[in-house]
Amino acid sequence: MLGRFRARFKEQDWFGVGVELLIVAIGVFLGMQVSNWNDARVAHERGQTYRAQIIADIGANARELSVLFNYYAEVRRHAIAALAALDAPAGAGDAQFVIDAFQATQILPRPLTHAAFDEASNTGAFENVGVAAERRAISDYYLSVASIAGSVGHETSYRELVRSRVPPIVQEKVQEACGDRSDTASFVTILPATCVPDVSAAEATAAAWSIRTAPGVRDALVRQISELDQDLRLLPVLSAYARVLTQRLSRASG
Repeated sequence: MLGRFRARFKEQDWFGVGVELLIVAIGVFLGMQVSNWNDARVAHERGQTYRAQIIADIGANARELSVLFNYYAEVRRHAIAALAALDAPAGAGDAQFVIDAFQATQILPRPLTHAAFDEASNTGAFENVGVAAERRAISDYYLSVASIAGSVGHETSYRELVRSRVPPIVQEKVQEACGDRSDTASFVTILPATCVPDVSAAEATAAAWSIRTAPGVRDALVRQISELDQDLRLLPVLSAYARVLTQRLSRASG
């Protein structure tokens, strides 16, 4: 082509020169278009890969949120029982009081999954995950996830107070008998509904007295219950949101 162009130029065949230039321009244009189309196809496929990962992550989070709700509902049950027994005189109920007071300190630090969303956002691929309304719904969901992650499963003043007052040997025995369990049927973490730690009557009485006489224990326990109540209101709402969003995105993908 370059040889023909030179020949036409020497011959001052301006029409031919124009044709050659036009052919070159069209070739460059088509090459750029093909490159753009290919880039758009690759970007779309990449966005759809992230979309599938985000859908899977949100679905997994919905299940995890249900686990957290059941776990903290059990923690709250113990907290209510501990509050009711806080002013009881020393006696036969000390062992159960110690169990309830200790179980009310339990936390389940299980971060929710957002790796695919973060990666898609950081690499610019999120723009190809879906239409604007879908991307907004996903972003709103993860804002809610970030919000609840800051409130659920964190250290509290009640947890610190009780665990600083109960003798380590008693904590070890209660934790061994009453701590987290893996439910083999559903593969989730739970607290046992009942447990019998190997704590002697003397150990239970001493631990119960130490908890009951801890400065500010009532206020700390009331606040613990209040925070649990807030978490138990938020968790099912976010879990339902995650399930609905998963269904919505899955239908749109089909």
